[in-house]
Amino acid sequence: MTIPAESITSSGADSLGRQLTVIRRIFFTPTAECTQQTFLMAHESVVSLLADMRLAMYCGSTEFASQREESIRFVTAIGVVCRVLALYLEWPSPADSTLLVPIRNWDHYIRRSWEGWTLQFIRLVCGWFDNVISPNHILRELSMTRDNAPNQPLVAVGGDEILFEGLSEMSVAFERFYLSPEKSMDDKRFWGLEVLRALILLLGDGINYAFIEGAFSPVEEEMENEDEEGEEHEPDTLLDLFEAAQPPGIHGDESEEEDTYMTSGEEGEDEVPFFFFPSRRRGRHGEMDAGKDVPIVSHRKSYSGHCNVQTVRPWTEKALILDQRRELLWLGR
Repeated sequence: MTIPAESITSSGADSLGRQLTVIRRIFFTPTAECTQQTFLMAHESVVSLLADMRLAMYCGSTEFASQREESIRFVTAIGVVCRVLALYLEWPSPADSTLLVPIRNWDHYIRRSWEGWTLQFIRLVCGWFDNVISPNHILRELSMTRDNAPNQPLVAVGGDEILFEGLSEMSVAFERFYLSPEKSMDDKRFWGLEVLRALILLLGDGINYAFIEGAFSPVEEEMENEDEEGEEHEPDTLLDLFEAAQPPGIHGDESEEEDTYMTSGEEGEDEVPFFFFPSRRRGRHGEMDAGKDVPIVSHRKSYSGHCNVQTVRPWTEKALILDQRRELLWLGR
């Protein structure tokens, strides 16, 4: 039994798409306008959206299971980056400590088993900020995965600057930054606000409102049953379609007489119907309405014989004079 999404939560597939649109607008706020509250609000929205997405997983079609998992991974990555930016960067006007309790206790993270080079690089950078991945693991994964980096540039949020010409170049720059003994807050803000958000923008390419709405649309059994019934009643042949489209009275009842016009051939031959008129005529001259619902029956006989040129005498001037003489003799009689 498939449970409709509305019976599980008030947020359907349409609402999930709108929530993601709001999160993207908050998360990709221009760098100069970003505050700690910006990422706290984005994180709260992520928590709510993930809860609704997981509830919608129970009523979605198995055909789009991979799309739903991809959406959940993308939203989770946004939440992880929000947590890092809100907790580990210095802000001019920090939020109240009570507002930081939920985000500190949030235990979601990017799994190592999740596929995608960009997603795993986000995991390494966030792991360094959060100090949950050992230095040796970070360096080893950077060196092992660098050759598999996608060959594309990393564009900053807003599209007005290219941060790195290639993702492999970004991996080398992060390793250099990681090994440097001194790390300023400006460097941390660069790798946090600029690089991580640009990687999220790259990761979410194509995951938009339409993608979410299609991935989490519930299965409607009633519509499927109606489609099956429609397929059962669909005519199999052109003849079935023609018979179904015939107006009433073409065949008529057996008790009613069917008026037909016949063409007679030679004696001893069967008469063949040329036109067939419906039996339900009204008035004395029903044949005047015969053309309304009349299917035309093609001819069923072929005629053969000698040509006229073989029996009609060809015309000549001499033959004309003889004919005129015969006419005068007949008039004289």
